[in-house]
This record gives sequence, C-alpha cells and structure tokens, in this order.
Amino acid sequence: MEARELRDRRIKATEEEIACSLEGNWRDDMLFELREAVNAYDFIQGQIAECDQRLHMLLAALAPRMPAKGQVRPTLPLNRPR
Repeated sequence: MEARELRDRRIKATEEEIACSLEGNWRDDMLFELREAVNAYDFIQGQIAECDQRLHMLLAALAPRMPAKGQVRPTLPLNRPR
C-alpha cells in the first residue's frame, strides 16, 4: 500500500510535509509529561492486576460452597402456620 492511499483526499499537504509533521516534537517538558503519564498508567495497571488476583482467590474460596451446574441446592422446609 502506498502512502498516497493512506492519506485522506482532502489533505492538501505534500508527502514531504506530512513526513516532516510526523517526526514529532521532543522537548524535555513534553517528554517528562509523557513519562509521568506512562508511569501512572503502569501503576494503575499493576493495581488492577492485584485486584484481579485477589478476586480470583476469593472466588476460588467460594466455589466449593456453590452447587455444581445442573444441581439443585437443597432448601430448608418452610414453617407454615397451622
């Protein structure tokens, strides 16, 4: 696939201008901000993974208490007034 096929037909810039615009702006303040955002994302993903592990442990502990598929859990007889 050629670069011309990827460009929207409404874009008037040349291929060279588009290539230059994709090079980026690597200022120190922007790199710092990006690094902080990535660190925050990684931290939150770690917290989510810990929560998932804890939930799996808790669900595994509950599994023996739950009836198997297709089995009916025994019920206590209802005390009806006479």
